[in-house]
Amino acid sequence: MIKILNQNQKIQEAIQQKHKLALARVIDDKTLGFHQVTQRENLWTTSQQIADDFRKKYKTLVVMGIGGSALGGRVIKEALAFKTDREILFWDNVDPILMDSQLKKLDGKLETVGWAVISKSGNTIETLTQCDYVAQFYKAKNLNWTKQVVVITEPRENPLSNFAKKFEIPQLEVPLDVGGRFSVLTPVGLFPAAFLGLNINLLKAGANKALADVETVTALTALSEQSFINQEWITVFWTYSELLKTFGFWIQQLWAESLAKKVCRDNKTQAPRASTPMPCMGATDQHSILQQIAEGYKDKFVVFIRSEQSESQGQIINESLFNNMYHMNGKPFGQLLKAEAIATQAALTEHGVSNITITTPSMNEELLGYLFMYFELVVATIGESMNINTFNQPGVELGKVIAKDLLIKGL
Repeated sequence: MIKILNQNQKIQEAIQQKHKLALARVIDDKTLGFHQVTQRENLWTTSQQIADDFRKKYKTLVVMGIGGSALGGRVIKEALAFKTDREILFWDNVDPILMDSQLKKLDGKLETVGWAVISKSGNTIETLTQCDYVAQFYKAKNLNWTKQVVVITEPRENPLSNFAKKFEIPQLEVPLDVGGRFSVLTPVGLFPAAFLGLNINLLKAGANKALADVETVTALTALSEQSFINQEWITVFWTYSELLKTFGFWIQQLWAESLAKKVCRDNKTQAPRASTPMPCMGATDQHSILQQIAEGYKDKFVVFIRSEQSESQGQIINESLFNNMYHMNGKPFGQLLKAEAIATQAALTEHGVSNITITTPSMNEELLGYLFMYFELVVATIGESMNINTFNQPGVELGKVIAKDLLIKGL
């Protein structure tokens, strides 16, 4: 479904063969649930059923969740918003200014709003506190908030699942063997997608195509490892489509939490170094970060992600108002984006910056499902090749402990 076009970066056959073996080990590992989600029909049918019920009742859905509990849903909303008549708001921060402003806008129509509370562990302090915040707001209005909620969490006892049982709130499952940042193709992403009225079976079809696309998956994994060998320690994911703006941030979390590890799987050997991911947006960031990438230290590997849809659409500029813009006359507006993408790639190649291009066809559910599974497989395969635990994130735990201690003892 996608094509990888090499610029000044070549795949060494030995490295790609190494990654084909690593990918095979990932797929064969039945303790990993992320690549098995398309086979778990209950995840898809239950998401559809409860979303259908919510669509009958509500025009607006507010998603409470943070990190992997929200980013995938945001991507789905932004990439396919042109196909829906529903609205989704995402509360993925605990800034009271955001929450108060949105509650103020919703006030007066609170009974027409559905709420999805998402936490894989069921113990996320930010999300549980948001629940208290909203329940208190509704109570002050003499409304019962719990009648308008769906809970999405692991199928085992935790504070959020206990809350759902107490108030008889419908609950959807995040499988125990699927990590939060790999959970977009579970109810974490499927429920918001179905609420928007999207065809989640096409998401599944796209994901299955990625699972079968060994050559394209291992091409990017091999190129990425080659960039590490070249000591290119920043991987720039530069999306040239407004529809994929948040997708770059989704990749950022997936890559950063999965590949930056202190030790290998034996918990003794120092882990190999992986790059830091950085999302960019074209053509916007040509006017902010391009100078640094072009003439700064040559420690970057740029992955351009372009959309044939964005590059082919838009009104034809019949006659420019400006004499110096004659070169746009007779061309669709999207041609400008295409020219800038090609030119930026060519300029970086001339500056000696390693880069490749991924081209995508028109955006739809199938393509998005493919992209989600594709990058999950890429990251898992790189981690397997590096002999690290791709699926934990011990580095984030200390901050949680300190924050809780501060709240207990007082700031």
